[in-house]
Amino acid sequence: VISYNLCLMNPSASGTVRIVPTKTKTTTTTTTTTSENPIRRLKDVVVKIDPAYANHEDDIKAFEGAFAVCDAMKKELFGACFEALPGALYKHILPGVFSSVASGWVKRYTAHMGLPYFHWCGTCRMGDAKDDSVVTEAFRVHGVGNLRVVDASILPTCVSAPTALTSAAIGYE
Repeated sequence: VISYNLCLMNPSASGTVRIVPTKTKTTTTTTTTTSENPIRRLKDVVVKIDPAYANHEDDIKAFEGAFAVCDAMKKELFGACFEALPGALYKHILPGVFSSVASGWVKRYTAHMGLPYFHWCGTCRMGDAKDDSVVTEAFRVHGVGNLRVVDASILPTCVSAPTALTSAAIGYE
């Protein structure tokens, strides 16, 4: 089995995360979370995440190009011995979504089948002051002796490279 993993490391689209209050039941009354009655427990809310896959034309063009490269590789290496996406399997799983393989299938595929690709970067701020940073420029944790942070969390943004190799290079220093 051969598969391709297409990953858009720096998407142009921006998603949203919303915290939506829900009604909660207590033993005697029903309470609604409002500005007068703030959220006090996680069960009082539903977190709704919309990654906005396929919402920016630049991202769709990047995926179309990536699928074209994958299709060219398939044809070069394997000829017609297997079907590329959106193959019969996806047409069966999501009927109607891929009824037309012509224009627009990449956008529909990305919107329905896209998965997140997370690297925890930028969670450990670097700087000189203890008040607004976690580590120094030498990766030393402020106020803690003999402790350094040498992973992707000290990167201000995610790099367009394997973060494991980047972290290994940071750690080597």
